[in-house]
Amino acid sequence: FVASDDCSVMADIRQLRPNWEFVGECDNATEDNGFILASAKHWTLEQTDRHYEKFITEMIAMASAKYFIGVSTTNVSFWIYFM
Repeated sequence: FVASDDCSVMADIRQLRPNWEFVGECDNATEDNGFILASAKHWTLEQTDRHYEKFITEMIAMASAKYFIGVSTTNVSFWIYFM
């Protein structure tokens, strides 16, 4: 499971490891190249709902994971530590 606010990484990692199956919420994400707060005010209600669905799903997946590979000093990671 890949959780990222920069969904452009999905194509990169899939290309690097074509025999692996990568899943995540990025395939249906509102933001393609990273979350930009200033852009959020222009989102439709559907885009806003999709963003928060992605975010909450990723937090649950990360909190439930047996192993974590990633950056442990992000704001999201700090949230996960307390879940």
